[in-house]
Amino acid sequence: MSTTEPVITSYAKAPAKTVTVGGDTFAYRELGPREEIPVVFFVHLAATLDN
Repeated sequence: MSTTEPVITSYAKAPAKTVTVGGDTFAYRELGPREEIPVVFFVHLAATLDN
């Protein structure tokens, strides 16, 4: 029996997660297979995760 998580490739199906650093909370989603080097995209001011 495999214990690997399914690969999520749609932002609509990816759960929003949060992390708090220095009193600031950031929301993010993880998409696609886990690789060695992650790609991080930053959104513009007043944007949402769905933009």
